[in-house]
Amino acid sequence: MPAKQRTPKAKNGGVFPRHDAKSKVVAVAEKPPKFYPAEDVKKPLANRRKANPTKLRSSITPGTVLIILAGRFKGKRVVFLKQLSSGLLLVSGPFKINGVPLRRVNQSHADRTPTKVDVSGVSLEKFDDKYFGKVAEKKNKKGEGEFFK
Repeated sequence: MPAKQRTPKAKNGGVFPRHDAKSKVVAVAEKPPKFYPAEDVKKPLANRRKANPTKLRSSITPGTVLIILAGRFKGKRVVFLKQLSSGLLLVSGPFKINGVPLRRVNQSHADRTPTKVDVSGVSLEKFDDKYFGKVAEKKNKKGEGEFFK
């Protein structure tokens, strides 16, 4: 017959052994970083090319009627007003006539026609690339607690 095993309770006079609780070290709650860099990110090569201003086609002058070749208004005729500093063309439908609003178009997406319209009385000083830019909303920074809300 095998020897009877003694339980921890039997070894300690009928009482389970008790250990004093260890004092807990309170860790300072640090925010985890929002971005962890990847280990194998390739750095982009330096661009040594000089950004030259876009040349306007000689056949496109203010008042020239253009045909939009791509995009939402593909096939619509528009009037060229001026070239913006980004190189894009500022064109207008006009909106009341054919529904094309004042918008920017890449000149490779526009085909000229021989038709000209007089636009000498149109004021275009306020229209630049900033006029068409979106206003960026300020983002609220969220803590760890608000992350899943």
